[in-house]
Amino acid sequence: MRPFLAILEQIKKDISELAHRNPQNLEHLNLLKQTKIIEYCLRKGMIVQAITLSREWVVSYVCIRENIQEHWLERDTREGIEKRLNTLVKDPESYPLIHDVRGIWGGLRELRNNIAHCGMSPSPVKISKIENKANEIASSLKNLLPTLSSQHFQR
Repeated sequence: MRPFLAILEQIKKDISELAHRNPQNLEHLNLLKQTKIIEYCLRKGMIVQAITLSREWVVSYVCIRENIQEHWLERDTREGIEKRLNTLVKDPESYPLIHDVRGIWGGLRELRNNIAHCGMSPSPVKISKIENKANEIASSLKNLLPTLSSQHFQR
């Protein structure tokens, strides 16, 4: 029983460091904690979860950039941003305010589609490449955090 308790304590410690006290508040610390969760998932081999959370992270980031903080968790709001991001991938000039996430979103779309469709395509992406790209995206997200200033969090 003793080794099991030690493992539980380690898991509790790891997970508690990832928690945000007010996850419904869209703030810098929330996004920072989410990047830590993404990194944790990648370390644990949970690639699908890391990619899924990365997509949601980008949508939340755009909510901050566009000062959408009141309804940022509502499905309609998030789907609208996803549509704008998809348009941005096709037309780089469509949304200059969020141009910095164009490459990240395009990469996430590719990874998500490969995973969601279980590689059922003429040229599926190898799992090792998916893992490498997921790690690259996690680094890119972390690098976006400093671009947010306190003015982005004014209500």
